[in-house]
Amino acid sequence: MRVYITTPIYYVNDEPHIGHCYTTILADVISRYYRLFGYEVRMQTGTDEHGQKVQQSAAKRGLSPQAQCDEYSKRFEAMWEKLEIHPDHHFIRTTAEFHKKAVQEFLRRLEKAKTPEGRDAIYEADYSGWYNVSEEMFISEDDVTEEGKSSGRIVHLTEKNHFFRLSDYGEWLKTYIQDHPAFIQPTGRRNEVLGLIDQGLSDLCISRPKSRLSWGIEIPFAPDYVTYVWVDALVNYLSGIGWPEDPDWEKWWGSGVEVLHLIGKDILKPHGVFWPCLLHAAGVPLPTTLLAHGWWTRGGQKESKTVTQALAAQLPVRHIRELIEEYGVDPIRYYLMREMTLGNDQDYSEELIVARINSDLANDLGNLLNRVTTLVRNHFEGKAPAPGTPDSGGEELLASVKACVEEIAPSEAGWGDPRTKVESIRGCVRMANQYVTDREPWKLLKEGKSAEAGQCLAAALWSLRVLAVLLHPILPRKMEALLAQIGCPAKKDDVVWDGRFDLPAPGTLIPGGEPLFPRIDWKAVEAKLAQSSKETRKEVEVPRMELISIEDFKKTDLRVAQVLAAERVPKADKLLKLQIRIGSEERQIIAGVAEFYAPEEIVGKQIIVVANLAPAKIRGIESRGMLLAAREGDRLRLLTLDGDGVGDGAKVG
Repeated sequence: MRVYITTPIYYVNDEPHIGHCYTTILADVISRYYRLFGYEVRMQTGTDEHGQKVQQSAAKRGLSPQAQCDEYSKRFEAMWEKLEIHPDHHFIRTTAEFHKKAVQEFLRRLEKAKTPEGRDAIYEADYSGWYNVSEEMFISEDDVTEEGKSSGRIVHLTEKNHFFRLSDYGEWLKTYIQDHPAFIQPTGRRNEVLGLIDQGLSDLCISRPKSRLSWGIEIPFAPDYVTYVWVDALVNYLSGIGWPEDPDWEKWWGSGVEVLHLIGKDILKPHGVFWPCLLHAAGVPLPTTLLAHGWWTRGGQKESKTVTQALAAQLPVRHIRELIEEYGVDPIRYYLMREMTLGNDQDYSEELIVARINSDLANDLGNLLNRVTTLVRNHFEGKAPAPGTPDSGGEELLASVKACVEEIAPSEAGWGDPRTKVESIRGCVRMANQYVTDREPWKLLKEGKSAEAGQCLAAALWSLRVLAVLLHPILPRKMEALLAQIGCPAKKDDVVWDGRFDLPAPGTLIPGGEPLFPRIDWKAVEAKLAQSSKETRKEVEVPRMELISIEDFKKTDLRVAQVLAAERVPKADKLLKLQIRIGSEERQIIAGVAEFYAPEEIVGKQIIVVANLAPAKIRGIESRGMLLAAREGDRLRLLTLDGDGVGDGAKVG
């Protein structure tokens, strides 16, 4: 079986942060696991290099757009090299000629296509409305803010453009998703896309006039326009495998091939709505699975260049490049794969990273390796002992290791969640440690029972060898070093599962070596971070607040409310309609939280609402009250009650 795994292509406006690195490490790890079990694999990543932001950023720096792209693209390539990530064949750059040709051919096919309703898929029309420069897309009136207008981030445009008739594809896409439950994962993201479809899809503007944006790929049937950057970017998944000119492209996008797109949840709509409809219109099969993971957060806020100074002061954590330099590449790869559950957001700190390295790698795996190899070197002339007949503990350990192999191996349902896989391996490591502790081979040796001690150590060595192979996709260099220490050396990146549970063979030289995972003194690291923070921290200006009297505050009636039901407001990406209960009263409120919470996530929560707010109509729907939430940057959290014991309708304050 063949597997084609892609990451998003990353925009050339910053150096890679932890979010970029997580997605790409995840792609590399899944690719390595498939190869480990004999699959033919292709993994692809790259950079997204067109669009208004690139053009504007380059102009501010006095560079050509191409020079800016060349500079930033190299940063991503250098980071992937540092992280032991090796994409196959092409590192995609959307400024490459082969990609431009593929995009133009894709557009030609769209221009000739008919929608499920029998209409032209592409049409030309005048458009007047608001445009978000930073997101490079037209937006609704509800998404316009005074801050956006004053900063120039949101501007009003009137121009002729070309549109893809996305609105005609809603029913087709909904049916496809329902008939292919594995297409969008996890389930919450699938439901989110279905919710977007139920709101009604708006047609997609796919062109930008050269008069205001020249940095893009020219539309072949409209030479005065360049294509919308998202159409350009999405086609990379095809252009990177030779579509349409290379007849071999179907090797990686045809029947029997698993095509897996890995993305962050913030780009779910372009991938989960635009991309399948565009592919269907162009006559190209859809990918197998779109897997949208959560965000890495600090204090609940998405990790990106927008992290505030105040948050950085409260939660000091270094850039991933510095973390790699401090702790090594493999431990950081391990932490990212071990910590996040796919689909959920995951908070992190440097203290948590150190704790995981010390507990999982130094205490568990490193300790097992060190004490087993030391006993073999000191009491068996440095050679693997004969296993003899395993005792019940040894048989149980080897049975668990064999079961772990079955669990780690890919199946027809795909590879699964890396955190679950890591937990399975960790369970076997702990079991092997406990087995050695219970059998006490050092005590058996003192009692002259070398055969029994040898049997125990042989079982532990066999387990170490299998577990090192299973961990190799995550910890490639460290596991190659481990295999060398137990006499089973492997060439760099040339580790496959051979089905054997009897290595190292009796008599194999067990050289041992230095500890692979020395314990880290967190107190020393913490002191260094505190000193560095003290030296570099800038004073954070606190905005002046408008004060109110206690009498004004008393006029606000804050109450506990139970969310009984929630649904999206049609044609309003940011709004949810909530049915809530305040004591014995039920009422309806409209809340702008749909970007942050799916309807099913909010039902059942106890929230805080302003209960005496005058009724208002939002999008023609009455809203009687307002919920409370905290927002910083691009993260929002509802104010909810923790624990039981407070009834609906209870007064707050």
